Amino acid sequence: MIVNITTRQMKLTVQLRNYVYKKAEKIKKYLNRVVNTELVLHIEKHLYVAEVFIQSRGEHIRAKEKAEDVYSAIDKVMDKLVKQLKKYKEKLKEHRKDKRHGRKSTADSLEEKIRSLNVDLIPKKMKVKAMSVEEALSFMETSKDDFFVFVNSDTDVINMFFRKEQKKYEIIEFQM
Repeated sequence: MIVNITTRQMKLTVQLRNYVYKKAEKIKKYLNRVVNTELVLHIEKHLYVAEVFIQSRGEHIRAKEKAEDVYSAIDKVMDKLVKQLKKYKEKLKEHRKDKRHGRKSTADSLEEKIRSLNVDLIPKKMKVKAMSVEEALSFMETSKDDFFVFVNSDTDVINMFFRKEQKKYEIIEFQM
């Protein structure tokens, strides 16, 4: 993690720099990939101001605090930042949970619909491989199946060969 410290109207001492680095280590707990952390320390009237800017995977987080002592300003801004990061991390967890829950309920409702139609459902799992159209066609010709699903290596799109008649095939390109 890169921590840039900028000071205005004050001198950056070794003790202050070490203190900032020690406090910035807390950020690693909450964000996996912190690209850039910038701390700006300056004086406004008689108060010390600490501002933190964090860039992480397209996310930008900012916090600003004032105090009469530079160390307490840093403590306050880091506490505020940790609160924001906890909230952000919880939001990500909830978002992932909602996604998983949505997928599960969709699959359950699909199975219920199939059962209501009195149709036997035989699940089949397939690995979809990336290959060219020529490779997929040669595989389809040697296969006994009526269809073959693959990822077109030229376009990175899912395609499916479907056997129409002897030596006649239809190719379907799926769009997202």
